[in-house]
Amino acid sequence: FKHLNWSAQEAWDLLPIDRNTALLADSYAVTEIHDGHARRITHEHLYPRVLLRSRFNKNVIYVGTSWEVAVLVQKHGSWKLQLDRENIQPLNVTDMIEASPHVLWLGTEDGGIHRVTLSADSSRVLSDQRMGKAEGIDYGGDLIDSAVFRMPDGDIVASTRAGEFLWKNGKFIRYDFDGIDKLHAVGHLLRFANGKNGMWAYDYSHVYHKNPSASVWHEEPINKI
Repeated sequence: FKHLNWSAQEAWDLLPIDRNTALLADSYAVTEIHDGHARRITHEHLYPRVLLRSRFNKNVIYVGTSWEVAVLVQKHGSWKLQLDRENIQPLNVTDMIEASPHVLWLGTEDGGIHRVTLSADSSRVLSDQRMGKAEGIDYGGDLIDSAVFRMPDGDIVASTRAGEFLWKNGKFIRYDFDGIDKLHAVGHLLRFANGKNGMWAYDYSHVYHKNPSASVWHEEPINKI
């Protein structure tokens, strides 16, 4: 390994764009890495945390920030901030899903689950809905950290300290997720990820795995790490 001087701050996310280019989210700004050289492409109080390329438009990058969401759009070979949105109360976005064109689901540390709808040109937020009891979500107490996950079949799953919830017919319903709650202690937030060999789930001290052909989850033995 060789140290790369792309940032003097924390590195939060790295998104490959093509063979020679990637975008880096550091503590304060988004940086473009091209042929190994770093160049900041946003202002220095964006606080990016998560980068997501649109499934429907390769020239659009969604940026989850400490505040809420920003949008980078590529025009004539350069990335420009099309949307730079701040909330009065920071949300600290931890993960994002693009459910459909211009519709994002956000998992946050401090603001619960949000569904954000953007304008067709991604320059404006048309609606920003925080999911709560009326939408079927239970946060399991005062801590409202949360996560969102897109299943391989496209279904949206939300995770809180109270468990998992499936988005169905415009509302969240309790979801046992093939029995993972039998392995996982309530009160800890689980995050999920798709992999080439199945699905993964993890919290601060446990890792769980489910093979594509398996009907249940099992815990990975990581106690020696």
